[in-house]
Amino acid sequence: MEFPEAFFSSPSALLASVTGILHVSLGIFTLGAIFLAVFLYALFAEKKAMVATAFALIFSGFLFMMFPYWGLLDSQSDAFGGQKDIYLKAGVLAVIFLAVRFAIRHSVRGNYAYERSRKIADALGLSLVTSGLILIYGYRFTSLSEFYPLSPEITGFLVAPQAFFWWLVGVLVVVYFFSD
Repeated sequence: MEFPEAFFSSPSALLASVTGILHVSLGIFTLGAIFLAVFLYALFAEKKAMVATAFALIFSGFLFMMFPYWGLLDSQSDAFGGQKDIYLKAGVLAVIFLAVRFAIRHSVRGNYAYERSRKIADALGLSLVTSGLILIYGYRFTSLSEFYPLSPEITGFLVAPQAFFWWLVGVLVVVYFFSD
């Protein structure tokens, strides 16, 4: 069976085809894809890894906001062209996140409960707040909205001044309630 040519022409054509088939907007599809990826990670990784990831996102966001070397990196990174801002900021955020996650991973303890329903509830809660933090950091700290614009309702939910605070509090609440 051959696929239509639109599937192979470009990533945007592929996304347009998939969102047309599913009858959802690109914003909803993007949110669903990010949540599904984090949820699958939460199911297959242990609880310790998800809690470490959630806490590492919180700390890496704070370190990213205070990063003092933007001028130095900006002057040294002309190889990216017009998309320099998003690649530079996403790269710095990824390096900070990986370093913090590596440091936190060995300090966090906990496993999913042996009951299947408890494991799914834990994974759902942790993946929801982790996905939210990933999206908030992507739309607050980088110019991701230029490449993947979401609807104003979704974007307002992510970039409102009080949303940042409540997503961070949400991570702490979920970790507290889903702890063993």
